[in-house]
Amino acid sequence: DDTLHGTISSVDIATKKNLANLVKVGEGLLKQQVSR
Repeated sequence: DDTLHGTISSVDIATKKNLANLVKVGEGLLKQQVSR
């Protein structure tokens, strides 16, 4: 997903808060329908 911005898009920030946000983003991406 190329719409990530701020600290959520940084792989260098490994705080619990940022990692939890990444989990939420990942779960949201898994729920989205993919196009063929």
